[in-house]
Amino acid sequence: MRKKGVRPTITDIAKDVGVSITTVSLVLNNKAARIPPATREKVLAAAEKFNYRPYQGNGSLNRGSKTVGIIVSDIGNAEYSKFSAELVRGCSDAGKTALICSTNSNQGKALDYIQLLSDTGVGGIVYGPQPDGDHILAEKIVKTLQQSQIPFVLVNEETTTIEILRTLLGA
Repeated sequence: MRKKGVRPTITDIAKDVGVSITTVSLVLNNKAARIPPATREKVLAAAEKFNYRPYQGNGSLNRGSKTVGIIVSDIGNAEYSKFSAELVRGCSDAGKTALICSTNSNQGKALDYIQLLSDTGVGGIVYGPQPDGDHILAEKIVKTLQQSQIPFVLVNEETTTIEILRTLLGA
């Protein structure tokens, strides 16, 4: 059984289905010409059950990622810009890299950014919800963050940079 908070791997899928890691890799990479259709279906079902997402990083990132994703609603806003700059500086001081994503006040883009950051293997996500945004969509965003199994911090106007860095980085 996987530990909570750890991204599922092809090893998890292989153990669940009772096949080799190579078989899982071939199926997930659409190179399973010689794999029986029933086995392919089992592998794909297990991948869906585990919410498996292939790692899209460049090889330098891993589960001990040194990258933090920051999602803000408008990087052009002076407050968000200052806030983001403080986070980038704090991450840098802690030996981490920050990736900033601006939704340009389109709250729905946050879901895309969460998926992108998850796929690239970030070690944490800072999310600054859009003021006066759609509350139902906001709940979906929080649920998506929880399901990503990546540590995250939801920011409000009272959250300090120090609190965020302590929570995500232990700084």
